[in-house]
Amino acid sequence: MTYDVVVLTQEMPDTVAVLDGLGAVGDDLRLDLAGRDGPIRLCDVSGGTLVSIEAPVGIQARGEAERLLGERAAGLEPPLWRVRMRAAEREGADDLARRFARDLVRRLGGMVWDGEEEPGPAIHTAS
Repeated sequence: MTYDVVVLTQEMPDTVAVLDGLGAVGDDLRLDLAGRDGPIRLCDVSGGTLVSIEAPVGIQARGEAERLLGERAAGLEPPLWRVRMRAAEREGADDLARRFARDLVRRLGGMVWDGEEEPGPAIHTAS
């Protein structure tokens, strides 16, 4: 089974933030940019997909973050950006997705939901 992670960021995840975040998860990994509309794939040295990262989707409507991720997201006001990640069924892929997600939140503010538990009351903000 794949492992999903959703990040809501308070700033637009631009190319620099995404590439810096990917660099933070490991130097021995490769990036595959599938095309203009395709997901970014984080791959091992043999080219096997570990994590797929979808393009950010803007959230403008009040209450949409809470609808998506529950009460924990109630304090996040638009504009927000949702980034979805899917880790492959491979050892360590879920950890890579979580590390990338946490790094994005550290850089851009927001919150992470990784599906393992109901979203809690904490909202993470950029430092």
